[in-house]
Amino acid sequence: MFDESKIIHSPLKGEDIEFHWADLSEVSIETTDQGPFVDDVFWVLAGGGRFCRISSNAEGMEELLEKLGELPEFDHQMAIVAMSVATNARFECWKKQGLVPVEA
Repeated sequence: MFDESKIIHSPLKGEDIEFHWADLSEVSIETTDQGPFVDDVFWVLAGGGRFCRISSNAEGMEELLEKLGELPEFDHQMAIVAMSVATNARFECWKKQGLVPVEA
């Protein structure tokens, strides 16, 4: 669920996770090798010290993807590539400009 100010993810287990659009700092896609009979594509949203992993089959995901695709410099090509992968991988589709990478 989302509106103009925030995204609220309600996982099957655990508490709701809320992101304000202004705090969102990264959008990526995780794929697994578990498909095609189970969901193997997950959208990972991060920001404000939190993250959530949302199934591509989650209710309202189509509308959320439209909104995410409006983020400045969202990498639509990377999203297309991710959707065609059947292995365990992660694809960065968007990162807020001006962020400094964290050293490991």
